[in-house]
Amino acid sequence: MKSYNTPEYNPNNAVLPSNDFFSFLDGELYYIALIKDSLYSKYIKINKENYYLSFEETDISAFRFEWTGNGYHLLSAADPELALTVHLSSIDNSYYVSLEPSANLNNQLWDIVPYNSGSTTPGISIRTAFEYENCFLYLAEKNNKVSVSRNYTENTSLMLCSLSEDWITFGMACMQYLGWIYVTEKDAAKSIGNYYTNMLTGLSQENILIYGNTPIIVNQSGGNFNKLTYGDTYMRWVACETIAVCNAIRIINGTGDPYGSDLFKITAEFELSGLYDNSFKKLIVKTGSALGIKKIRSIGTENGSMGGDPDKIKNCLEAHGISFKQVHVNDKPVFMKKNQKSEESMKEFDNELKNARCAIVSYNFSTLHQAIHTFACLPSGNDKIQTFNRFSNHDLKNNYLNESADNKTRGLYPSCSKALAETNDSRFYSGYLIY
Repeated sequence: MKSYNTPEYNPNNAVLPSNDFFSFLDGELYYIALIKDSLYSKYIKINKENYYLSFEETDISAFRFEWTGNGYHLLSAADPELALTVHLSSIDNSYYVSLEPSANLNNQLWDIVPYNSGSTTPGISIRTAFEYENCFLYLAEKNNKVSVSRNYTENTSLMLCSLSEDWITFGMACMQYLGWIYVTEKDAAKSIGNYYTNMLTGLSQENILIYGNTPIIVNQSGGNFNKLTYGDTYMRWVACETIAVCNAIRIINGTGDPYGSDLFKITAEFELSGLYDNSFKKLIVKTGSALGIKKIRSIGTENGSMGGDPDKIKNCLEAHGISFKQVHVNDKPVFMKKNQKSEESMKEFDNELKNARCAIVSYNFSTLHQAIHTFACLPSGNDKIQTFNRFSNHDLKNNYLNESADNKTRGLYPSCSKALAETNDSRFYSGYLIY
């Protein structure tokens, strides 16, 4: 395995938190943009008929990055069996790229490196992981076509763009940490540090339930969640959005890391793109604390202490390539009262949930409906839904799988509206249905 901790990959000599740090793009999805005249408005597009590659402004194609240890496979997100491949032409001995069936071949391995020509616009270059005729080959633009170049300054400046304009992926944060690109004023280094600190702790056995063959995250109020970091606070009180999103992704993929690496990456992304920042709620917390109201005194206003923003879950799902339908109270007619909007939205969500693979639901409760809880659920047969992390608790003996336990303990309800009814004065806010 090659060494990546070199001035070429790490020009600012940043401290690398792990030996395999440069795998940070593994499993992530991106559009690949061309940077020209300090702008990027053209992106790589795959022509579906003959897999011809060009730079276009619309109908662009996403790529999934798959780490191998010696470079990345760049796979078509629409057809992950196809990988970006470099070839030597038998006609004029020039090199070109195309999409070919993915295999363990050197000509399908690519490195991501910082673009270092002295340009004022930071970006990256994508080059072959191995040399060809004593030099690397770079993805480049020529007459709006995707070509290869031996000269890294010849239209090879690129940018990896999130599938959601308003979401910073874990990989983008890592590239900023290394000084390759700039994407946020927020402290990307801190979020990356939180990720690796959380990896040292990991989820405990009490936080994982094997549902079918999928490790589902449960028991937010117990296990290791009181040790795991979220912004400047701990995940125990505020991580429901990240847990719900991670559980939904695990359900549709049928897999997940029992130790929690996928959860901790999503948590870092929420720190940078999805934190809840409600000024009115901050005022309530400040006023309540001043008046000695114990119920809200413990709720801080430091970074991350109010958890994730349910309205930004859509950006996270988009960035991860998850198709969904959103049901939101704000989509109801303006003349409706808040309670009526909530009830109508809840009915719509319950009806749609019957045909969904899984869903994420957020609701308001308590303290003038400023408190929020979010959980994942899915249809469970027999006209029931299975909820996860509904009450942030879990018992290894009396749990979701214990058929002798009552339905509430197992997280089973006739509908989502019945699940919310278990919380006093709850009000449906938003739901994401994943098919």
